[in-house]
Amino acid sequence: MGILEARVKGVTYFGFPCEESLRLLELLRENKDCRNLAAFDIVQQFMDTSTWLPGFLGGCLIGGGSLLALIVSRKVPGVSGVFGRLLLPTCIDRTWRLLFLAGLVGGAGLLFFLSDAAATYRIPAGRSLFVFAIAGLIVGFGTRLGGGCTSGHGVCGMGMGAKDSIIATMVFMAAGFLTVFLFNLLTAAA
Repeated sequence: MGILEARVKGVTYFGFPCEESLRLLELLRENKDCRNLAAFDIVQQFMDTSTWLPGFLGGCLIGGGSLLALIVSRKVPGVSGVFGRLLLPTCIDRTWRLLFLAGLVGGAGLLFFLSDAAATYRIPAGRSLFVFAIAGLIVGFGTRLGGGCTSGHGVCGMGMGAKDSIIATMVFMAAGFLTVFLFNLLTAAA
């Protein structure tokens, strides 16, 4: 689905559509008299803290955790670097790397166990696990080629103001947007 646009009193609001917002848009198309009320309801939903607060808090935890890891270990806690160096036979600081990765995997596992909302991130039925594995290998190759991953460049590098991280983040975000756009375009045509 694309981004939903609502216009209220000359101001345009953007957000990702939820089922209720799409229902209100259908009402707008059918009955022009309810245009202002429905648009107001859509905007109210975007302002509902249940939609943005978890992401905000999660972002604060990611940033705070990255800062804490940087202070304690004096190393940038980018996942690809943490994992990649762990594979080297000469790695002398395995303990914190293993703990970091265990916390990353364990935290995700705990979320999947405790929250029904985590079902959003499960591999959809009918999709090939093999294709996801190949995609993961391609992403892994890209992180080594790009000198870091989204966490290394996007969280830590940008937080430190590194120009290469800012450029890398813009490039992988643009590539992600393009991928989603093309995927939606191709699947809509099928």
